[in-house]
Parts: sequence; C-alpha cells; structure tokens
Amino acid sequence: MSKDNTIALLAIVAGAAIGAGIGILLAPEKGSLTRKRVKGGVDDSIQKLKENLQTTAQALQEKLNYAKQDPKANYSELLSTMNYKTDDDTLFI
Repeated sequence: MSKDNTIALLAIVAGAAIGAGIGILLAPEKGSLTRKRVKGGVDDSIQKLKENLQTTAQALQEKLNYAKQDPKANYSELLSTMNYKTDDDTLFI
C-alpha cells in the first residue's frame, strides 16, 4: 500500500472514530437506554439467524431424505440446494 493510501485510510478511520465519539457524547438518550436498544437489535438479529439456520437445516434434511431414495439421480440437485442455502445464511453474518 502506498504512503498516500495509508494516510487516507488512517484519516478515514480517525474521522469515523471522532464522529462516533461526538455522536455518543451528544446523543439525546441516556447511555443505558442506548445500550438496551443496541442489545435488542443484536438479540433480534441472533433470533432471525437461528430461525434461518433451522429452516435451512430442515430443508437440507428433507433434500437428504429425498436423495437417499435415488442417490445418483438426486446428487447434483442436493449439492445445488446446499450451496444455495449456504449462500443465503452467509448473508446474515
């Protein structure tokens, strides 16, 4: 990385940190309320991720059971579904 790019990156990071600090200091809410709100958002995201993983696991189990009936004919379909579902779940991470 060139020296100019490094300086630009450091300036962006420093500006973001300063902006976040000023935002916290000037926030109209109490810190405890802000922390509760952030925790609630994180908890909601975790719950949605768990639900998506359960749905994916159920779908894959159904496909696996289907593939066991005729493994050679259903192998490529199973791999395609697994890849698709894995891509969906990685979007939430």
